[in-house]
Amino acid sequence: MSTPTAFGDPPFSFSAAIKSGPTVKPPRIVLMGVEGVGKSTAGAQMDAPIFLCSEDGLVGPQFRDTKHFSAADWEQALGFLDYLLDNPHPYKTIVVDTVDWLEPKLYHFICKRDGEKDIESYGFGKGYTAAATEFRKFVRRLDSLNRKGMAVLVLAHTQVKAFNNPTGENYDRYEPKVDKKVAGIIKEWADAVLFAEFQTFAVKTKGASKAKGVGGQERIVHTQRSAGWDAKNRYGLPDEMPFDMPSILEAIAFGNGAGGDAAKDIADEIREIYASLPDDKKTKIDADIEKNGDDAAAMSRTLNRVRATITKETKNV
Repeated sequence: MSTPTAFGDPPFSFSAAIKSGPTVKPPRIVLMGVEGVGKSTAGAQMDAPIFLCSEDGLVGPQFRDTKHFSAADWEQALGFLDYLLDNPHPYKTIVVDTVDWLEPKLYHFICKRDGEKDIESYGFGKGYTAAATEFRKFVRRLDSLNRKGMAVLVLAHTQVKAFNNPTGENYDRYEPKVDKKVAGIIKEWADAVLFAEFQTFAVKTKGASKAKGVGGQERIVHTQRSAGWDAKNRYGLPDEMPFDMPSILEAIAFGNGAGGDAAKDIADEIREIYASLPDDKKTKIDADIEKNGDDAAAMSRTLNRVRATITKETKNV
């Protein structure tokens, strides 16, 4: 059935506009992590990145060739995104470094606009609501860049906050270091929310009153929510991965249906990498491959699960 459009335009056909299969587009990622884990370095490993910095730019020799712009205020942050939208450029990824350092510029802007002394002077949380409304303009610009073919990576520091658990005892967890309204917007908007940390283990020796933390050298990223952190993904990623951005992007590409021209390509890669696994696990994987058939997205999820299994098997050796 068609429906009328503007005068002179052909009728719009809903049936012709219906599509099947996943929409393949560059990822929108929120990467939060503990201090010093390498969030900015991960951003520099994205494809042809341009940084929107809210601090004092990028510090370190690893960023020698990385392009970046430091916004002096909220208006400049929005203006820079508009510049990327309206002008040709070679960049394929916009990296926001970091959203929590950008937040004070947002507060300063709305307080000046509304004639308020500070964010608390609005009263009853109204300032944070006004900030969230303004922040949505920023996110809409990021979405426009994404629709034009740019990947989006939003970096965030973390804070430990008490979680009010409605079904049991309260507990502490890592969350983005921004107001809960802003955090809610970016977490809902993102295709993937990743939490990066140094892998540590608590070991309690005989006779000791407290457990001692060990490890702290290997960097990992979590892709699924747990009691201790916020995370999610829409790509079938393993729950835990090494914090290596090229590997993460490759896994996302497969989960996004863009990792190969056909499910057969992905199945071939699975069979190439699973040789070290026990025969019973290979038999199960072969059954999954057979079940997936020509479904490239399902095959991609199997590939990511196999990678996670291989990683765990290697650690246990």
